[in-house]
Amino acid sequence: MRKKILITGGTGFIGTNLIPKLHEAEYDIVLIDNLSQSVYVPEFHANCTFYETDIRNYDVMKYIFEHEKPDVVFHFAGLVSIYDCNKDTYSAADNNIMGTINILNAALASGCKRIIFSESSAVYENCDLSLTGYHESQSDPCTFYAATKAACALIAKSYARTKGLNYTALRYFNVAGPIQDYKRTVPPLFAGVALRLIGGNNPIIFGDGTRRRDFIHVDDVNDFHMMCINNPKISGTFNLGLGKSTSLFEICEIIHKYLLE
Repeated sequence: MRKKILITGGTGFIGTNLIPKLHEAEYDIVLIDNLSQSVYVPEFHANCTFYETDIRNYDVMKYIFEHEKPDVVFHFAGLVSIYDCNKDTYSAADNNIMGTINILNAALASGCKRIIFSESSAVYENCDLSLTGYHESQSDPCTFYAATKAACALIAKSYARTKGLNYTALRYFNVAGPIQDYKRTVPPLFAGVALRLIGGNNPIIFGDGTRRRDFIHVDDVNDFHMMCINNPKISGTFNLGLGKSTSLFEICEIIHKYLLE
């Protein structure tokens, strides 16, 4: 019998890029998204079962999960803008924490105990990384966004201990690639720089551009997601990054050169 994969935030950046890999592996796919930060695109999403709804509605989530009975859940839905989360902490907690609890409860009620979800490398915001680097045992969030993601990881860990949940929490480092979610209040770096340059404006960079970040392509992230489906031993918390840093100025130069070609 074909496995069924359910993706919350399924029409978003990472979920949409994951779909072709799932189709290639011949999985049945169910998508949940309220389309607040994404767009339903028929050529990407039409071969999936799609529910336009909100993860904050538990009754609807419970119905979908009981009806679809997924084998594995990828939980990507939530508020990802640091600016928006700090501005409206209630909405951030409602989406990211309560929404996640709804997904965990609905999954367990339907018999699904395998959930892979997005935590965030932002939980390292206040950690001393000078000696150990980014180690999964560390977490010291500062922004409210990072605090909500850290809370979700703690809740998943509690569910693993008390309810038998098998979870994988992934701390992404600056995922880049096609179909980025540029509709955010503050777009991700690649999309933000490209939009400014296309509009004839200089990119907005905080600082002098020498700050360095670890960027990882969405295909590499989704290759790991595919590994998680059939390997329940990949559980707990994992960093997902390239292991190589690039300065913001270098990124701007690369995008500028690409747009001139």
